[in-house]
Amino acid sequence: MARDGDSESGQLDITTTEGVVRGVDQGATLAWYGIPYAQPPMGELRFRRPAAAAPRDETFLATSWGAPPVQPPMPQPFGGIGDAGDWSEDCLTINVVRPAGAIGPLPVMVWIYGGAFTIGASRNYDARRLVEHGDVVFVSMNYRVGAFGFLDLSSLSSDEAVFDTNVGLYDQILALSWVRDNIAAFGGDPDNVTIFGESAGAMSVMALMSMLDAAGLFHKAIAQSPAPAQANRTSELAHWASDFAATLGAAPGDEAAVLKAASADEILAAMVAFSQRVAQEDAGAMPFGPCVDDVSLFGSPMATIVDGQQAKVPLLIGTNDNEGLLFMFGAQMSGSETLAVLPETVERVLVGDAARKELLDAYPGYPDGPVAARVGGDRLFWYPSTVAAGAHSSVASTWVYLFEYTSDDRRFGALGPTHGQEIPHMMGWSGAPATGRQPAGTARDAEFAGAMMTAWTRFAHDGSPADDSAWPRYDAAHRPTMILDEIFRVVDDPHRDRRLAWERYYSVRDAGDE
Repeated sequence: MARDGDSESGQLDITTTEGVVRGVDQGATLAWYGIPYAQPPMGELRFRRPAAAAPRDETFLATSWGAPPVQPPMPQPFGGIGDAGDWSEDCLTINVVRPAGAIGPLPVMVWIYGGAFTIGASRNYDARRLVEHGDVVFVSMNYRVGAFGFLDLSSLSSDEAVFDTNVGLYDQILALSWVRDNIAAFGGDPDNVTIFGESAGAMSVMALMSMLDAAGLFHKAIAQSPAPAQANRTSELAHWASDFAATLGAAPGDEAAVLKAASADEILAAMVAFSQRVAQEDAGAMPFGPCVDDVSLFGSPMATIVDGQQAKVPLLIGTNDNEGLLFMFGAQMSGSETLAVLPETVERVLVGDAARKELLDAYPGYPDGPVAARVGGDRLFWYPSTVAAGAHSSVASTWVYLFEYTSDDRRFGALGPTHGQEIPHMMGWSGAPATGRQPAGTARDAEFAGAMMTAWTRFAHDGSPADDSAWPRYDAAHRPTMILDEIFRVVDDPHRDRRLAWERYYSVRDAGDE
Protein backbone atom coordinates (compact mmCIF):
# COMPACT_ATOMS: atom_id res chain seq x y z
CA MET A 1 0.00 0.00 0.00
CA ALA A 2 1.10 3.56 -0.65
CA ARG A 3 1.79 5.68 2.43
CA ASP A 4 -0.65 8.48 3.17
CA GLY A 5 1.19 11.48 1.79
CA ASP A 6 1.13 15.12 2.76
CA SER A 7 -1.59 16.05 0.22
CA GLU A 8 -3.86 17.53 2.91
CA SER A 9 -1.18 19.98 3.99
CA GLY A 10 -0.67 21.08 0.40
CA GLN A 11 2.53 19.16 -0.25
CA LEU A 12 3.03 18.00 -3.84
CA ASP A 13 5.38 15.09 -3.16
CA ILE A 14 3.36 11.87 -2.79
CA THR A 15 4.77 8.42 -2.15
CA THR A 16 3.20 5.76 -4.35
CA THR A 17 3.86 2.04 -4.68
CA GLU A 18 6.42 2.82 -7.41
CA GLY A 19 8.10 5.78 -5.72
CA VAL A 20 7.67 9.49 -5.08
CA VAL A 21 5.75 11.64 -7.57
CA ARG A 22 5.81 15.44 -7.55
CA GLY A 23 2.75 17.30 -8.79
CA VAL A 24 1.80 20.85 -9.65
CA ASP A 25 -0.15 23.50 -7.73
CA GLN A 26 -2.94 24.82 -9.99
CA GLY A 27 -4.43 27.20 -7.46
CA ALA A 28 -7.85 25.75 -6.65
CA THR A 29 -6.59 22.25 -7.44
CA LEU A 30 -3.47 20.13 -7.08
CA ALA A 31 -2.59 17.75 -9.88
CA TRP A 32 -0.26 14.92 -10.78
CA TYR A 33 -0.05 14.17 -14.51
CA GLY A 34 1.51 11.43 -16.59
CA ILE A 35 2.37 8.94 -13.84
CA PRO A 36 3.35 5.57 -15.38
CA TYR A 37 1.04 2.88 -14.03
CA ALA A 38 2.41 0.11 -16.27
CA GLN A 39 5.59 -0.90 -18.00
CA PRO A 40 5.86 0.37 -21.58
CA PRO A 41 3.67 -2.07 -23.60
CA MET A 42 6.32 -2.58 -26.23
CA GLY A 43 8.52 -5.43 -27.45
CA GLU A 44 7.36 -8.64 -25.79
CA LEU A 45 4.49 -6.73 -24.13
CA ARG A 46 2.99 -5.48 -27.40
CA PHE A 47 -0.56 -6.90 -27.82
CA ARG A 48 -0.28 -8.42 -24.31
CA ARG A 49 -1.98 -7.54 -21.06
CA PRO A 50 -0.09 -4.77 -19.24
CA ALA A 51 2.51 -5.37 -16.53
CA ALA A 52 2.67 -3.16 -13.44
CA ALA A 53 5.18 -0.32 -13.49
CA ALA A 54 8.56 -0.99 -11.95
CA PRO A 55 9.71 0.83 -8.77
CA ARG A 56 11.61 4.10 -9.24
CA ASP A 57 14.43 5.45 -7.08
CA GLU A 58 14.18 9.05 -8.24
CA THR A 59 11.25 11.43 -7.76
CA PHE A 60 9.00 11.44 -10.84
CA LEU A 61 7.97 14.91 -12.03
CA ALA A 62 4.24 14.49 -12.65
CA THR A 63 3.74 17.95 -14.10
CA SER A 64 2.69 17.26 -17.70
CA TRP A 65 0.36 14.91 -19.56
CA GLY A 66 1.75 11.61 -20.77
CA ALA A 67 1.94 10.82 -24.48
CA PRO A 68 -1.37 9.70 -26.02
CA PRO A 69 -1.75 6.16 -27.38
CA VAL A 70 -0.99 5.48 -31.05
CA GLN A 71 -3.97 6.61 -33.15
CA PRO A 72 -4.94 8.16 -36.47
CA PRO A 73 -5.35 11.95 -36.68
CA MET A 74 -8.79 13.14 -35.62
CA PRO A 75 -9.81 16.62 -34.40
CA GLN A 76 -9.92 17.07 -30.63
CA PRO A 77 -13.66 18.01 -30.62
CA PHE A 78 -14.30 14.49 -31.96
CA GLY A 79 -12.17 12.94 -29.21
CA GLY A 80 -8.85 12.69 -31.05
CA ILE A 81 -5.49 14.42 -30.74
CA GLY A 82 -5.48 16.21 -34.08
CA ASP A 83 -2.43 15.72 -36.27
CA ALA A 84 0.10 16.50 -33.54
CA GLY A 85 1.78 13.12 -34.06
CA ASP A 86 3.09 13.02 -30.48
CA TRP A 87 1.56 9.62 -29.72
CA SER A 88 3.65 6.77 -28.39
CA GLU A 89 3.37 3.06 -27.67
CA ASP A 90 4.72 4.00 -24.23
CA CYS A 91 1.43 5.63 -23.26
CA LEU A 92 0.12 3.93 -20.11
CA THR A 93 0.00 6.84 -17.68
CA ILE A 94 -2.48 8.02 -15.07
CA ASN A 95 -3.48 11.47 -13.78
CA VAL A 96 -4.86 12.64 -10.44
CA VAL A 97 -6.52 16.01 -9.72
CA ARG A 98 -7.86 16.99 -6.29
CA PRO A 99 -9.16 20.14 -4.60
CA ALA A 100 -6.48 22.15 -2.85
CA GLY A 101 -6.91 22.22 0.91
CA ALA A 102 -9.86 19.80 0.99
CA ILE A 103 -10.09 17.36 3.87
CA GLY A 104 -10.09 13.74 2.76
CA PRO A 105 -10.84 11.03 2.19
CA LEU A 106 -12.80 12.28 -0.84
CA PRO A 107 -14.87 10.30 -3.34
CA VAL A 108 -12.87 9.21 -6.38
CA MET A 109 -14.16 9.55 -9.95
CA VAL A 110 -12.20 7.60 -12.58
CA TRP A 111 -12.83 8.85 -16.14
CA ILE A 112 -12.52 6.53 -19.16
CA TYR A 113 -12.45 8.44 -22.44
CA GLY A 114 -14.37 7.47 -25.56
CA GLY A 115 -13.42 7.43 -29.23
CA ALA A 116 -14.80 4.26 -30.86
CA PHE A 117 -11.88 2.34 -29.28
CA THR A 118 -9.63 3.83 -31.97
CA ILE A 119 -8.83 7.36 -30.73
CA GLY A 120 -8.71 9.25 -27.45
CA ALA A 121 -6.39 10.67 -24.81
CA SER A 122 -6.76 11.63 -21.16
CA ARG A 123 -5.25 15.06 -21.86
CA ASN A 124 -8.46 16.05 -23.70
CA TYR A 125 -10.37 16.08 -20.41
CA ASP A 126 -9.38 18.88 -18.07
CA ALA A 127 -11.63 18.24 -15.06
CA ARG A 128 -10.48 21.02 -12.75
CA ARG A 129 -13.90 22.71 -12.67
CA LEU A 130 -15.64 19.39 -11.90
CA VAL A 131 -13.16 18.71 -9.09
CA GLU A 132 -13.55 22.16 -7.57
CA HIS A 133 -17.35 22.14 -7.92
CA GLY A 134 -17.94 18.68 -6.50
CA ASP A 135 -15.13 18.21 -3.97
CA VAL A 136 -13.94 14.95 -5.54
CA VAL A 137 -10.65 13.39 -6.60
CA PHE A 138 -10.60 12.97 -10.38
CA VAL A 139 -8.51 10.25 -12.03
CA SER A 140 -8.02 9.62 -15.73
CA MET A 141 -5.75 7.24 -17.59
CA ASN A 142 -4.47 6.55 -21.08
CA TYR A 143 -5.27 3.11 -22.40
CA ARG A 144 -4.31 1.49 -25.70
CA VAL A 145 -6.72 1.93 -28.62
CA GLY A 146 -7.11 0.59 -32.14
CA ALA A 147 -5.04 -2.41 -33.17
CA PHE A 148 -2.83 -2.04 -30.09
CA GLY A 149 -5.66 -2.41 -27.60
CA PHE A 150 -8.99 -3.39 -29.14
CA LEU A 151 -8.45 -5.56 -32.21
CA ASP A 152 -8.58 -9.17 -31.11
CA LEU A 153 -5.46 -10.79 -32.57
CA SER A 154 -5.54 -13.90 -30.38
CA SER A 155 -6.37 -16.14 -33.36
CA LEU A 156 -2.94 -15.26 -34.80
CA SER A 157 -0.97 -16.37 -31.72
CA SER A 158 1.91 -18.73 -32.45
CA ASP A 159 4.99 -20.23 -30.84
CA GLU A 160 6.77 -16.97 -31.70
CA ALA A 161 4.25 -14.63 -30.12
CA VAL A 162 1.13 -14.77 -27.95
CA PHE A 163 -1.58 -12.14 -28.35
CA ASP A 164 -4.05 -11.54 -25.52
CA THR A 165 -7.72 -10.60 -25.73
CA ASN A 166 -9.23 -7.36 -24.38
CA VAL A 167 -5.82 -5.76 -23.94
CA GLY A 168 -7.26 -2.23 -23.64
CA LEU A 169 -9.73 -3.32 -20.96
CA TYR A 170 -6.87 -4.81 -18.97
CA ASP A 171 -5.06 -1.48 -19.21
CA GLN A 172 -8.10 0.03 -17.49
CA ILE A 173 -8.16 -2.76 -14.88
CA LEU A 174 -4.49 -2.21 -14.05
CA ALA A 175 -5.14 1.54 -13.73
CA LEU A 176 -8.00 0.82 -11.33
CA SER A 177 -5.70 -1.47 -9.35
CA TRP A 178 -3.23 1.43 -9.12
CA VAL A 179 -6.06 3.63 -7.82
CA ARG A 180 -6.94 1.03 -5.18
CA ASP A 181 -3.32 0.87 -3.98
CA ASN A 182 -2.41 4.56 -4.18
CA ILE A 183 -5.34 6.95 -4.14
CA ALA A 184 -5.45 7.28 -0.34
CA ALA A 185 -2.08 9.04 -0.49
CA PHE A 186 -3.70 11.71 -2.70
CA GLY A 187 -6.62 12.20 -0.31
CA GLY A 188 -9.03 9.88 -2.14
CA ASP A 189 -11.17 7.13 -0.65
CA PRO A 190 -10.24 3.73 -2.15
CA ASP A 191 -13.55 2.37 -0.87
CA ASN A 192 -15.61 4.96 -2.76
CA VAL A 193 -14.57 4.80 -6.42
CA THR A 194 -16.94 5.70 -9.26
CA ILE A 195 -15.97 4.75 -12.82
CA PHE A 196 -17.51 6.88 -15.55
CA GLY A 197 -17.09 7.31 -19.25
CA GLU A 198 -18.74 8.29 -22.52
CA SER A 199 -19.30 6.27 -25.70
CA ALA A 200 -16.45 3.73 -25.89
CA GLY A 201 -15.63 4.84 -22.35
CA ALA A 202 -19.18 4.00 -21.28
CA MET A 203 -18.96 0.68 -23.10
CA SER A 204 -15.75 0.08 -21.14
CA VAL A 205 -17.58 0.91 -17.91
CA MET A 206 -20.24 -1.69 -18.67
CA ALA A 207 -17.64 -4.24 -19.78
CA LEU A 208 -15.79 -3.72 -16.50
CA MET A 209 -19.09 -4.31 -14.69
CA SER A 210 -19.19 -7.66 -16.53
CA MET A 211 -15.61 -8.81 -15.86
CA LEU A 212 -14.62 -10.90 -12.86
CA ASP A 213 -11.08 -9.48 -13.04
CA ALA A 214 -12.49 -6.00 -12.30
CA ALA A 215 -14.54 -7.09 -9.30
CA GLY A 216 -14.09 -4.90 -6.23
CA LEU A 217 -12.10 -2.20 -8.02
CA PHE A 218 -15.05 0.25 -8.14
CA HIS A 219 -18.25 0.85 -6.22
CA LYS A 220 -20.45 2.92 -8.54
CA ALA A 221 -20.71 3.39 -12.31
CA ILE A 222 -21.84 6.09 -14.75
CA ALA A 223 -22.35 5.14 -18.40
CA GLN A 224 -22.87 8.07 -20.78
CA SER A 225 -24.11 6.93 -24.20
CA PRO A 226 -22.94 3.30 -24.07
CA ALA A 227 -23.59 0.68 -26.73
CA PRO A 228 -24.09 -2.18 -24.25
CA ALA A 229 -25.11 -4.82 -26.78
CA GLN A 230 -21.97 -4.29 -28.88
CA ALA A 231 -19.38 -7.03 -28.44
CA ASN A 232 -18.00 -9.60 -30.87
CA ARG A 233 -17.02 -13.18 -30.15
CA THR A 234 -13.43 -14.29 -30.71
CA SER A 235 -14.55 -16.59 -33.53
CA GLU A 236 -16.25 -13.68 -35.30
CA LEU A 237 -13.13 -11.53 -35.06
CA ALA A 238 -10.63 -14.00 -36.51
CA HIS A 239 -11.22 -12.89 -40.10
CA TRP A 240 -10.64 -9.25 -39.14
CA ALA A 241 -7.38 -10.21 -37.45
CA SER A 242 -6.24 -11.96 -40.64
CA ASP A 243 -7.38 -9.05 -42.81
CA PHE A 244 -5.47 -6.60 -40.64
CA ALA A 245 -2.29 -8.68 -40.75
CA ALA A 246 -2.62 -8.92 -44.53
CA THR A 247 -3.00 -5.13 -44.72
CA LEU A 248 0.28 -4.95 -42.81
CA GLY A 249 1.84 -7.15 -45.50
CA ALA A 250 1.92 -10.46 -43.65
CA ALA A 251 1.68 -13.70 -45.57
CA PRO A 252 -0.46 -16.56 -44.19
CA GLY A 253 1.40 -18.28 -41.38
CA ASP A 254 3.73 -15.32 -40.89
CA GLU A 255 1.27 -12.96 -39.20
CA ALA A 256 2.62 -13.17 -35.65
CA ALA A 257 6.20 -12.42 -36.61
CA VAL A 258 5.17 -9.46 -38.79
CA LEU A 259 2.92 -7.99 -36.08
CA LYS A 260 5.71 -8.15 -33.52
CA ALA A 261 8.39 -6.75 -35.83
CA ALA A 262 6.40 -3.91 -37.44
CA SER A 263 7.03 -0.35 -36.33
CA ALA A 264 4.29 1.67 -34.65
CA ASP A 265 4.09 3.83 -37.79
CA GLU A 266 3.55 0.76 -39.96
CA ILE A 267 0.84 -0.58 -37.68
CA LEU A 268 -0.88 2.80 -37.62
CA ALA A 269 -0.80 3.05 -41.43
CA ALA A 270 -2.30 -0.43 -41.67
CA MET A 271 -4.94 0.50 -39.10
CA VAL A 272 -6.01 3.54 -41.13
CA ALA A 273 -6.22 1.55 -44.37
CA PHE A 274 -8.00 -1.35 -42.66
CA SER A 275 -10.56 0.95 -40.96
CA GLN A 276 -11.32 2.78 -44.20
CA ARG A 277 -11.88 -0.49 -46.04
CA VAL A 278 -14.17 -1.88 -43.33
CA ALA A 279 -16.20 1.36 -43.24
CA GLN A 280 -16.65 1.31 -47.02
CA GLU A 281 -17.33 -2.41 -47.44
CA ASP A 282 -19.27 -3.12 -44.24
CA ALA A 283 -20.64 0.19 -42.97
CA GLY A 284 -21.54 0.05 -39.32
CA ALA A 285 -19.27 -2.91 -38.57
CA MET A 286 -17.10 -2.41 -35.49
CA PRO A 287 -13.95 -4.57 -35.54
CA PHE A 288 -12.44 -2.63 -32.62
CA GLY A 289 -13.97 -3.18 -29.20
CA PRO A 290 -14.53 -5.61 -26.33
CA CYS A 291 -14.15 -9.27 -27.25
CA VAL A 292 -16.29 -12.10 -25.88
CA ASP A 293 -13.60 -14.70 -25.28
CA ASP A 294 -15.39 -16.77 -22.59
CA VAL A 295 -12.40 -16.20 -20.31
CA SER A 296 -12.30 -12.51 -19.46
CA LEU A 297 -15.69 -11.56 -20.94
CA PHE A 298 -18.51 -14.10 -21.22
CA GLY A 299 -21.02 -12.05 -23.20
CA SER A 300 -21.90 -8.54 -24.24
CA PRO A 301 -22.42 -6.23 -21.27
CA MET A 302 -26.15 -6.13 -22.00
CA ALA A 303 -26.40 -9.94 -22.08
CA THR A 304 -24.43 -10.18 -18.85
CA ILE A 305 -26.68 -7.63 -17.15
CA VAL A 306 -29.86 -9.32 -18.41
CA ASP A 307 -28.50 -12.58 -16.95
CA GLY A 308 -27.81 -10.84 -13.63
CA GLN A 309 -24.09 -11.65 -13.68
CA GLN A 310 -22.80 -8.07 -13.49
CA ALA A 311 -21.35 -6.10 -10.59
CA LYS A 312 -24.32 -5.10 -8.42
CA VAL A 313 -23.30 -1.46 -8.04
CA PRO A 314 -25.37 1.74 -8.29
CA LEU A 315 -25.61 2.78 -11.94
CA LEU A 316 -26.35 6.12 -13.60
CA ILE A 317 -26.93 5.57 -17.31
CA GLY A 318 -28.27 7.67 -20.16
CA THR A 319 -28.08 8.79 -23.76
CA ASN A 320 -28.49 11.97 -25.78
CA ASP A 321 -31.53 12.97 -27.79
CA ASN A 322 -30.22 12.22 -31.30
CA GLU A 323 -27.04 10.19 -30.83
CA GLY A 324 -26.72 9.40 -34.53
CA LEU A 325 -26.66 12.98 -35.81
CA LEU A 326 -22.95 13.42 -35.10
CA PHE A 327 -22.19 10.23 -37.02
CA MET A 328 -24.35 11.37 -39.95
CA PHE A 329 -22.33 14.58 -40.07
CA GLY A 330 -19.11 12.56 -39.92
CA ALA A 331 -20.27 10.24 -42.72
CA GLN A 332 -21.14 13.18 -44.94
CA MET A 333 -17.73 14.74 -44.27
CA SER A 334 -15.63 11.58 -44.70
CA GLY A 335 -17.66 9.44 -47.09
CA SER A 336 -17.70 6.44 -44.72
CA GLU A 337 -19.94 5.48 -41.81
CA THR A 338 -18.67 4.62 -38.35
CA LEU A 339 -22.12 3.25 -37.62
CA ALA A 340 -25.28 2.79 -39.67
CA VAL A 341 -26.95 6.21 -39.87
CA LEU A 342 -27.65 6.80 -43.59
CA PRO A 343 -31.00 5.44 -44.88
CA GLU A 344 -29.57 2.81 -47.21
CA THR A 345 -27.28 1.47 -44.48
CA VAL A 346 -29.99 1.56 -41.83
CA GLU A 347 -32.24 -0.55 -44.07
CA ARG A 348 -29.44 -3.00 -44.78
CA VAL A 349 -28.75 -3.71 -41.10
CA LEU A 350 -32.44 -4.05 -40.22
CA VAL A 351 -33.57 -7.54 -41.21
CA GLY A 352 -37.04 -8.64 -42.34
CA ASP A 353 -39.17 -6.45 -44.60
CA ALA A 354 -42.29 -6.49 -42.42
CA ALA A 355 -40.41 -6.01 -39.15
CA ARG A 356 -38.32 -3.23 -40.66
CA LYS A 357 -41.39 -1.38 -41.96
CA GLU A 358 -43.20 -1.60 -38.62
CA LEU A 359 -40.15 -0.30 -36.83
CA LEU A 360 -39.55 2.60 -39.21
CA ASP A 361 -43.23 3.59 -38.97
CA ALA A 362 -42.39 4.66 -35.41
CA TYR A 363 -40.09 7.33 -36.88
CA PRO A 364 -42.24 9.91 -38.71
CA GLY A 365 -40.26 11.69 -41.39
CA TYR A 366 -38.02 8.74 -42.25
CA PRO A 367 -35.94 8.55 -44.51
CA ASP A 368 -34.99 12.20 -43.96
CA GLY A 369 -31.34 12.36 -42.91
CA PRO A 370 -31.71 13.42 -39.25
CA VAL A 371 -34.53 10.92 -38.78
CA ALA A 372 -32.47 8.08 -40.25
CA ALA A 373 -29.63 9.15 -37.98
CA ARG A 374 -32.01 8.94 -35.02
CA VAL A 375 -32.90 5.36 -36.01
CA GLY A 376 -29.21 4.43 -36.17
CA GLY A 377 -28.43 6.09 -32.85
CA ASP A 378 -31.43 4.51 -31.13
CA ARG A 379 -30.41 1.09 -32.46
CA LEU A 380 -26.87 1.27 -31.07
CA PHE A 381 -27.18 3.49 -28.00
CA TRP A 382 -30.64 4.41 -26.73
CA TYR A 383 -32.74 1.25 -26.94
CA PRO A 384 -30.06 -1.16 -25.63
CA SER A 385 -29.43 1.25 -22.77
CA THR A 386 -33.11 1.11 -21.77
CA VAL A 387 -32.92 -2.69 -21.75
CA ALA A 388 -29.75 -2.70 -19.65
CA ALA A 389 -31.18 -0.11 -17.25
CA GLY A 390 -34.37 -2.09 -16.76
CA ALA A 391 -32.47 -5.29 -16.06
CA HIS A 392 -29.93 -3.67 -13.73
CA SER A 393 -32.67 -1.90 -11.77
CA SER A 394 -33.92 -5.29 -10.58
CA VAL A 395 -30.64 -5.97 -8.73
CA ALA A 396 -29.15 -2.54 -7.90
CA SER A 397 -30.14 1.11 -7.69
CA THR A 398 -30.34 2.62 -11.16
CA TRP A 399 -30.98 6.12 -12.47
CA VAL A 400 -31.61 7.03 -16.12
CA TYR A 401 -31.30 10.32 -17.99
CA LEU A 402 -32.01 11.64 -21.47
CA PHE A 403 -29.88 14.64 -22.46
CA GLU A 404 -31.84 17.25 -24.48
CA TYR A 405 -29.99 20.51 -23.77
CA THR A 406 -28.65 22.69 -26.58
CA SER A 407 -25.88 25.09 -25.66
CA ASP A 408 -25.92 28.75 -26.71
CA ASP A 409 -22.24 28.33 -27.58
CA ARG A 410 -21.70 26.92 -31.06
CA ARG A 411 -18.55 25.20 -29.84
CA PHE A 412 -20.84 22.89 -27.87
CA GLY A 413 -24.33 23.29 -29.36
CA ALA A 414 -23.94 23.52 -33.14
CA LEU A 415 -25.46 20.06 -33.67
CA GLY A 416 -27.81 20.11 -30.72
CA PRO A 417 -27.98 17.29 -28.16
CA THR A 418 -26.18 14.64 -30.17
CA HIS A 419 -23.43 12.18 -29.25
CA GLY A 420 -20.86 13.54 -26.81
CA GLN A 421 -22.48 16.93 -26.31
CA GLU A 422 -23.10 16.39 -22.59
CA ILE A 423 -19.37 16.24 -21.83
CA PRO A 424 -18.61 20.01 -21.93
CA HIS A 425 -21.39 20.59 -19.40
CA MET A 426 -20.56 17.63 -17.17
CA MET A 427 -16.92 18.82 -17.06
CA GLY A 428 -17.94 22.45 -16.52
CA TRP A 429 -16.26 23.77 -19.65
CA SER A 430 -19.41 25.34 -21.13
CA GLY A 431 -19.91 27.75 -18.27
CA ALA A 432 -16.24 28.56 -17.67
CA PRO A 433 -14.91 32.13 -17.39
CA ALA A 434 -12.92 33.53 -20.29
CA THR A 435 -9.35 32.19 -20.45
CA GLY A 436 -6.79 33.19 -23.05
CA ARG A 437 -8.42 32.87 -26.47
CA GLN A 438 -11.52 31.08 -25.14
CA PRO A 439 -14.60 33.27 -24.58
CA ALA A 440 -16.62 33.03 -21.41
CA GLY A 441 -19.58 30.68 -21.27
CA THR A 442 -23.09 32.07 -21.08
CA ALA A 443 -24.95 32.38 -17.80
CA ARG A 444 -27.49 29.83 -19.08
CA ASP A 445 -24.73 27.34 -19.86
CA ALA A 446 -23.07 27.99 -16.50
CA GLU A 447 -26.30 27.22 -14.65
CA PHE A 448 -26.89 24.03 -16.64
CA ALA A 449 -23.29 22.90 -16.24
CA GLY A 450 -23.53 23.48 -12.51
CA ALA A 451 -26.65 21.33 -12.31
CA MET A 452 -24.98 18.49 -14.22
CA MET A 453 -21.81 18.64 -12.17
CA THR A 454 -23.88 18.60 -8.98
CA ALA A 455 -25.78 15.48 -10.06
CA TRP A 456 -22.65 13.61 -11.18
CA THR A 457 -20.56 14.43 -8.11
CA ARG A 458 -23.43 13.84 -5.69
CA PHE A 459 -23.71 10.37 -7.21
CA ALA A 460 -20.01 9.87 -6.46
CA HIS A 461 -20.49 11.09 -2.88
CA ASP A 462 -23.78 9.44 -1.94
CA GLY A 463 -24.64 6.86 -4.59
CA SER A 464 -27.61 8.84 -5.96
CA PRO A 465 -27.67 11.90 -8.26
CA ALA A 466 -30.49 13.60 -6.31
CA ASP A 467 -33.18 12.97 -3.71
CA ASP A 468 -35.55 10.20 -4.76
CA SER A 469 -38.41 12.70 -4.79
CA ALA A 470 -36.56 14.78 -7.40
CA TRP A 471 -35.02 11.95 -9.45
CA PRO A 472 -36.76 8.60 -8.84
CA ARG A 473 -34.88 5.35 -9.18
CA TYR A 474 -35.50 3.53 -12.43
CA ASP A 475 -37.73 0.50 -12.65
CA ALA A 476 -38.95 -1.48 -15.64
CA ALA A 477 -42.61 -0.82 -14.86
CA HIS A 478 -42.59 3.00 -14.87
CA ARG A 479 -39.18 3.86 -16.38
CA PRO A 480 -38.80 7.31 -14.76
CA THR A 481 -36.19 9.24 -16.73
CA MET A 482 -34.61 12.59 -15.95
CA ILE A 483 -34.72 14.89 -18.96
CA LEU A 484 -31.55 16.96 -18.77
CA ASP A 485 -32.55 20.29 -20.27
CA GLU A 486 -32.68 23.91 -19.19
CA ILE A 487 -35.21 22.77 -16.59
CA PHE A 488 -34.61 19.25 -15.27
CA ARG A 489 -37.83 17.24 -15.33
CA VAL A 490 -38.81 13.59 -14.89
CA VAL A 491 -40.79 11.81 -17.61
CA ASP A 492 -41.98 8.22 -17.34
CA ASP A 493 -40.95 6.06 -20.30
CA PRO A 494 -40.03 8.81 -22.80
CA HIS A 495 -40.47 7.82 -26.45
CA ARG A 496 -42.47 4.78 -25.37
CA ASP A 497 -43.75 4.17 -28.91
CA ARG A 498 -40.21 3.89 -30.24
CA ARG A 499 -39.11 1.65 -27.37
CA LEU A 500 -42.02 -0.73 -27.95
CA ALA A 501 -41.33 -0.73 -31.70
CA TRP A 502 -37.74 -1.86 -31.04
CA GLU A 503 -38.97 -4.45 -28.55
CA ARG A 504 -41.32 -5.92 -31.18
CA TYR A 505 -38.65 -5.75 -33.85
CA TYR A 506 -36.14 -7.77 -31.83
CA SER A 507 -38.83 -10.21 -30.75
CA VAL A 508 -39.74 -10.89 -34.38
CA ARG A 509 -36.10 -10.97 -35.49
CA ASP A 510 -35.03 -13.37 -32.76
CA ALA A 511 -38.00 -15.62 -33.41
CA GLY A 512 -36.99 -15.70 -37.06
CA ASP A 513 -33.42 -16.63 -36.12
CA GLU A 514 -34.74 -19.64 -34.24
